[in-house]
Amino acid sequence: AATLPRSSRKVRKPLSRTRGSGADFAHVELRGGVAETINLVVVSVSASDRSVSAVRKVAYLNAFVRVLQRGRAGLLQHPSFGKLLYSLRACLLNQQRSVRAATLRTLRYLVSDGDMVQRLVNIKLDLLIMRSFDSVDARPVERIQALRFIRKLCVVCPQHIPQSLVIALVATAEHSNVEEKLTNAALATLSELAVVNPSVVAFSRGIKAILRGTVDCMANRMGESLLMSILYLLNHPDTRCFVRPHVDLEAIIAPFTDTHYRHFAEGHKDDPKEDRRRQVQAAQISVATMFRSWAGLISFCNPSGWGLQSLVGVLRLPNSVIQRGIMDLLYDIFKLNAPEWTDDFEQALASTDLCRPRDSWRLEEQWVVEEAKVVLSHLRKGRTNLVTCYFAMLLTTFIQAGVFESLVDVVRSGDEYITVQATILLGELLHLANTILPFECSSQTHCLPSLISVATSFDTTASERNRATDVVNCLDRLHQRKKVSTRPDSLYLQLTLNQSESSELKNSAVGREPQIAHTMLKELEDASIDNMLRESQVFTTKDVSQWNWNVIGTLLKSPHVTMRRLEDGSTTKFVKRLCYFYKPSSGLFSNVEQTHANIQKYSAVGCRLMQFLLGGEEGIKFAHELVAEITVCIRKVADGSCGREDILSGGSVSHTLSRDYFLLLGQLTTSPVGMEILRKFNTFSCLLGVCEVFQRRDLNKLLLTSLDYGHNGLCRVILSKLLTGIDSTMRMYATSYLRVILRAHLPEFKDWGIEMLITQLYDTEDNIVNEAIDILDEACDDESYLHTIVLRFPALLHIKDRGTALFTRFLSVNRGYWYLQSLNYITEEMERWYQDYNKQYVIQTEQRLAECLTSYRKTDEGQYIRRSQLQLARLDVFAPVHFYGQLVQLREGCKLLQRQVSNVLFAVVWGL
Repeated sequence: AATLPRSSRKVRKPLSRTRGSGADFAHVELRGGVAETINLVVVSVSASDRSVSAVRKVAYLNAFVRVLQRGRAGLLQHPSFGKLLYSLRACLLNQQRSVRAATLRTLRYLVSDGDMVQRLVNIKLDLLIMRSFDSVDARPVERIQALRFIRKLCVVCPQHIPQSLVIALVATAEHSNVEEKLTNAALATLSELAVVNPSVVAFSRGIKAILRGTVDCMANRMGESLLMSILYLLNHPDTRCFVRPHVDLEAIIAPFTDTHYRHFAEGHKDDPKEDRRRQVQAAQISVATMFRSWAGLISFCNPSGWGLQSLVGVLRLPNSVIQRGIMDLLYDIFKLNAPEWTDDFEQALASTDLCRPRDSWRLEEQWVVEEAKVVLSHLRKGRTNLVTCYFAMLLTTFIQAGVFESLVDVVRSGDEYITVQATILLGELLHLANTILPFECSSQTHCLPSLISVATSFDTTASERNRATDVVNCLDRLHQRKKVSTRPDSLYLQLTLNQSESSELKNSAVGREPQIAHTMLKELEDASIDNMLRESQVFTTKDVSQWNWNVIGTLLKSPHVTMRRLEDGSTTKFVKRLCYFYKPSSGLFSNVEQTHANIQKYSAVGCRLMQFLLGGEEGIKFAHELVAEITVCIRKVADGSCGREDILSGGSVSHTLSRDYFLLLGQLTTSPVGMEILRKFNTFSCLLGVCEVFQRRDLNKLLLTSLDYGHNGLCRVILSKLLTGIDSTMRMYATSYLRVILRAHLPEFKDWGIEMLITQLYDTEDNIVNEAIDILDEACDDESYLHTIVLRFPALLHIKDRGTALFTRFLSVNRGYWYLQSLNYITEEMERWYQDYNKQYVIQTEQRLAECLTSYRKTDEGQYIRRSQLQLARLDVFAPVHFYGQLVQLREGCKLLQRQVSNVLFAVVWGL
């Protein structure tokens, strides 16, 4: 029986209500048996509105839902259960939307399997649920409950979902007047249902709705997720038939190929230009998603000409919106840096510089580490880069579709802004073709006969000929820029590269100082020195912004004896004024804002000044004064007495050049004289104290990236302390910085650096272990590093698959082979590969490539989150190490394979 609270038979009403707000409700509890519960619900909800109010009907339905949540034993098999279904069918025709919504909620809890769905369909309940979507009186709450009911069917019994409900779902997804959130939810439900029951979605025209939704949904980034379900269908032969390439897939490129494309009705309230811009942007994301999968790429490269050729061909149309949209798409597909939107070619070209500072290079982010990934090349030069192979195939298809000819037409006929964009894109694609394509495919791509003929023919007008000539000159300037090697922008990374054993890396570090002249004053007389001292303006004015910092830097680099010995009074005064500028007590250098135009000049000259002072006894005295003041500031941080007004406070380090005092100290660590100065003032003790202040990660990063690790000493002690400290974030950052040191080829890294990386394999944080083993795997591509790792025999099996992959690298070395053979590892691993891991290897390789190309990234916890726009740079995916490939590196491994008949047969089958 129904029992009311507080032993009262009246409906308990809320303590407060708002008139006209729909806040009226009643509370009912059903505590009787199965038969009594069903009969009471049937009687209550079947009664007329005059005898039982809508509020009370909703209360009984909610009470019945609570009964279902507690358990449904014997409820569905009861003879009266059919009457309940008929009474619920009547409730769906009730005039009150609250009753209809509560009924849909009750039906959602009733559905548990396909048999229950069939019973609902037999009494035509699916048609009444359709009515909830289409009813004029329907409100979001009713539609939401109907949508939740369908989603429940998709989970418990997707194969039994009636087509009528899918049709209603399609109508909701395509209707522009429906609430945006509900439309997006309907599209998401359709895409999920297309994976588990594609036939019912296809026959209900749901495939078309999903594809149009990728272009027309308000959330542009949602289109990528919707399109994944279509790509899933295209990837399997059994479901590929449900997608019509020439009909359905054309909806994706319709905003490009149809200049009058408009999905919404004429009465749509939004601005048509804004709709057009949003649809072009959504189409860019959708087309890029198609090209980043094998199924989508094959579908778009159909030789019939409807896909890729249509997209490239429409680039020739004189429509700036479409041209810009397609060019932005090409920049996105090939992971190229899109230039600024300007009519100045030099400004646009400078904006595409790979070494241009990015937000991810900031001190608060991955300081120096992210920049090094761009500047320093990977050690895996002998392994195939799968991303390069993908771009090579993609570029070949675009070349065959005529992308170069289309871009030439754009630069010949477009406005100045479009011409600049198209010229840079044309040059980038030409450079990419010359870099990654085989000679047979790229030997003729640079010819561009249509552009050269216009530039050299006098049959064309002077304006056309001049424009073509300008484009050729611009392409040549871009090519000359590409010939220059990538150089670091950060002075901290330059300091690391100066420690390298590679002369090429040292030269790249020196060559990235355009602000300071490189003239070496070898044979200048004293008079010339005096003239340059006066030209520096140091004696003339105290305003440092008026000083000639190029001349100052050149003087400090001079090997002239007079400058080095500080014998002349003017030279001493010059150095004294410079030291005063850099002293913390003066507040000049330390208060320069990070937004100042000359910040890199000031810091670069400061580094040269420190090197200059170490060249003589008088200079060392100045260095003592400067180091003493800097040490006092650092000691405050270590003691915890650093206030907000101090130069090394958090705010000052974030916004001023006070951070670069660590850079000046780092210059001292590069020489024995500088190290002696730091020991004299106990600077290292203060720096070790800073390492223990885990709240100051900014200072720890600056300290870590400014020291010289080329020599054994206290600098490596600080590095080891940060690698094993309390703060897991700093341990992760320090581990990542070891990759920078590895690629920079610092002296003797294989002796001390590899040992540190092996220590990180036993860290308690999984992300640190994964980073360390990834760096070790990269180091194994250098044979000297591989031998060093094998000699230490690290324990790797606790890292599972990644540890096993690193163990596999040992098979190519004699010592590693016999060590693993003694552990019976080779036999067990060979059996595992023969049984199932050959297939797993292919799957893992595909997953790595897919994760690299998508706009999502996988976290260490296995979840996928969206990359920011700044993280969408091109990544590398190298072919994973193959067990058989490593085994045949040695004669003993080849003999072992020959003795295994099964593996020989396997090789014959695959044509090896």
